[in-house]
Amino acid sequence: MADVIKEEISVSKNEPIYPIGVVSRLLGISVFTLRMYEREGLILASRGTNQKNRLYSISDIERMRCIRDAITNKKYSIPAIKAILSLIPCWKVVNCSQEDRLNCPAYNSIGSPCWTFHHKGNVCENRDCRLCEVYSNFTNCEEIKSYFKQI
Repeated sequence: MADVIKEEISVSKNEPIYPIGVVSRLLGISVFTLRMYEREGLILASRGTNQKNRLYSISDIERMRCIRDAITNKKYSIPAIKAILSLIPCWKVVNCSQEDRLNCPAYNSIGSPCWTFHHKGNVCENRDCRLCEVYSNFTNCEEIKSYFKQI
């Protein structure tokens, strides 16, 4: 009989450990759909050591559940979801200066979340968007709405 693992395994909810096939089965959606979400900028997949394998965290899975609910139950389109995500005031979360705001495409446009832009010449230039509070803290619809209620 195999030894039983008696130690509790603890993994951060932002640690990408789930391969795309597992996430596809967990959510009941196709791998193609997950790749499309990534292409559209709704999610940021982490790449494995060989840069080919997409890995997702528990937070990513929560985000995808929110996206699926918005599409299937609320009948939102992908552009509508992107527009909603673009309203998250990233400049306030990251505490950007006025100068950074003026040089930021996310601050000056609507239609795509901040993590979809190339940030040159501002505070986000050297940030990893997957690790940024804007991406990692707003993984489900309730968190987004709660934040808006506070501002």
